[in-house]
Amino acid sequence: MKKILYIMSLSFLFFSCTQEMTLPSKDASELEIASSDGVTLLNKINPSAETTLIDREGEYDFVFTSNKPAASESYLTLASRTELTNLVTEYNRHLLTTEYAILPETNLEVNAVKIEAGKSTADVKLTIKNFDKLAFGFYLVPFKVNFEGKTAIHMVKVFKDGAYSALSPNSKKAMPTLASNCVLRTEPMKMIGYIETNDWDIRNLANFVLKGSKKPVFDYIVIFAANMNYDPIKKRRYLHFNDKLEPFVKDAVRYTKPLKDRGIKLIVDILPNHQGVGFYNFQSYNEALDFVKELKMWADKLGIDGFDIDEEYANYSVLPSLPTKGNQSVFYFMRAFKDIMPDKLLTLYDYGHSLSSFSEDEDTKKKVNDFIDLNWSDYNITSGPRAGISNHKYGNLSVEGNLRSYYFSSPTVYGPTLRSRAQSNVTNCYGNFMIFNIRGTEIKPNNSGVSTAAQSLSYITQVFYGEDAEFNGKYYVGQNGL
Repeated sequence: MKKILYIMSLSFLFFSCTQEMTLPSKDASELEIASSDGVTLLNKINPSAETTLIDREGEYDFVFTSNKPAASESYLTLASRTELTNLVTEYNRHLLTTEYAILPETNLEVNAVKIEAGKSTADVKLTIKNFDKLAFGFYLVPFKVNFEGKTAIHMVKVFKDGAYSALSPNSKKAMPTLASNCVLRTEPMKMIGYIETNDWDIRNLANFVLKGSKKPVFDYIVIFAANMNYDPIKKRRYLHFNDKLEPFVKDAVRYTKPLKDRGIKLIVDILPNHQGVGFYNFQSYNEALDFVKELKMWADKLGIDGFDIDEEYANYSVLPSLPTKGNQSVFYFMRAFKDIMPDKLLTLYDYGHSLSSFSEDEDTKKKVNDFIDLNWSDYNITSGPRAGISNHKYGNLSVEGNLRSYYFSSPTVYGPTLRSRAQSNVTNCYGNFMIFNIRGTEIKPNNSGVSTAAQSLSYITQVFYGEDAEFNGKYYVGQNGL
């Protein structure tokens, strides 16, 4: 398979116009909040926040604190524009990106701050303005102040996004009108989009919205992929993010915010990696539990909403000491997953496994349907859910958008096929439709502002929701530079 000028309101505030990864013990927060000699600059509403993330115009309150009172009447001074620009450059370097830009001077105002003799704290007000004139993207305000030779810094991130109306339990997409005989259908059709992160950026899928309602087209976005690797020294499997995913690991909020704001769930595909471990050779429930605890650590750290079982490329012969255990091994994993993360999604890609409607956990006698939240077929498969998954959790006729000039590059040619496949899922009372890896070259709007992928997706969204799709927001360049 898947083959924010700092404009000073008072003149006395000085402004100068002239590889293998494991869970890090420290991350970008080292650059986001810093103090020197006992001074801090914190968000007044949320003083424990490592950064302040802003996505609208308004006033924001901060508190400067020193562990020593001012010897005489003093003023906070802001670092020079040059120094602030250098901080943005260093921040980008630390996070392996060039995406953060310094907020333009016309979009920010900071009040002047006087600290009276004998005082050690002061309120600082930061105002974001002219937000409607900002281009889409992420901006950085390295909020750095100096006081009696001491320095405090707090990173403020400003995010300007495209237009959307978020999904929620009280705000859903429309139900399909086709095949109203599906009496058990209680939810709108769900759209699942995988992204090959070695090439493309997951956020682009979030910017597909329905033209009228502005609801997101995709309900779930799947990162393809993190790997199930094996540590021969510790003799345990672990989750591995390759170098292309390192920016996500270092600064997950930049990737997850556009999704979470829209109500989209983020799932990480777990793909074996030719190292002799996969979903079929967990030797016991406890071994599966150990791996799932690591998954939970990553989910909590990065804001992941679920994980996808993708049984490929295990190469079990590499580790004869861990023989395969049949379907019971998969049940060990599924049971451990729901025991540790009952609030997280567990999904299943129908490929490489031998689970069926007859399969059951030998300990609990539960079936696959008791553990799996969503399931979709391999490409072009028309048959129903072979693992006994309920129809409302299932989707067939999955589409590979990975190939050049395939499905999403020529809407008039391939659109009817996409529409037919969408109609098939509705007619058969299935609940979802999976698309793997739409190429960024088809997603990116052309000089006329038209996304051919959006045109193609419209053949699907018209069937599911009665609306066309559009690309609305910033296009994010992928790891391949396109």
